Amino acid sequence: MKLNKLFVIFLLVVASFITFSCESNDGIIPQGTSNLTSKSKVLVEFFTNTSCIGCPAAGNFLNRINNLLGVTINDTNVVILTVHTTMFPGDPFHLFNPVDNLCRQQYYNAGSFNPVAYTNGSIMPIPFDQNGWASQINQYLNILNSFGINATNTFDSTSRTGTLNLQIGQFSGSQINDLKLLIAVTESNLHYNAPNGETEFNNVMRALITPGSGQSINIIPGQSINLIKEYTVDSRLELANCKLVIFVQSLSSKEVFGVESIKLIN
Repeated sequence: MKLNKLFVIFLLVVASFITFSCESNDGIIPQGTSNLTSKSKVLVEFFTNTSCIGCPAAGNFLNRINNLLGVTINDTNVVILTVHTTMFPGDPFHLFNPVDNLCRQQYYNAGSFNPVAYTNGSIMPIPFDQNGWASQINQYLNILNSFGINATNTFDSTSRTGTLNLQIGQFSGSQINDLKLLIAVTESNLHYNAPNGETEFNNVMRALITPGSGQSINIIPGQSINLIKEYTVDSRLELANCKLVIFVQSLSSKEVFGVESIKLIN
């Protein structure tokens, strides 16, 4: 009889331990990385302004990559995120969402000189030089990312709401203690007769569906986590021209460890 009571107590203790362990993980259960693929995708964050005289050349260079014209060794793996700054007043793309644009601008201190761009968080040659920018992008295209991202998106065009399912994992390297997840909504095929002569604008950041400084995540090397992000898209955006840009970055070093881009709707 005493043995039965002891056995029941033992089971209750084990059950309570399991419950506590799951709760302490905040619903995010680490798993392996076998479902992820290491890729050599590169994030180019481009800071520009519609009154910046030197910006059209850099913008055209990135538009050619966007149109897969063979500017780099693999244009398909170049993910572009264009942020419009406060360098000159009146930029309509900045004013569309000044809070999110300013947040990324201030993170890189990119408002005093445009054009300026970063490849996976590393600054590109200043002033803009086509060969120098292409060379740096190609260097990163030859490196496999240490993080992998799987993304599937479900979007309701009527309500303009979506659910993004993410699996993010680390293949190699030390654990990043200040790792941030950032998700941006971009829009392309935008036409505007800008003061600097530009007329076509692509990959323009319209909103962040994470905080401007990123959402803190914790990933142990060799493991991955699953996340679900729900979001709403502004009614002024043309859904067919929009993408979601997802990347993970160290807050302090600014290094981008992995990036993925998917269309908002198929």
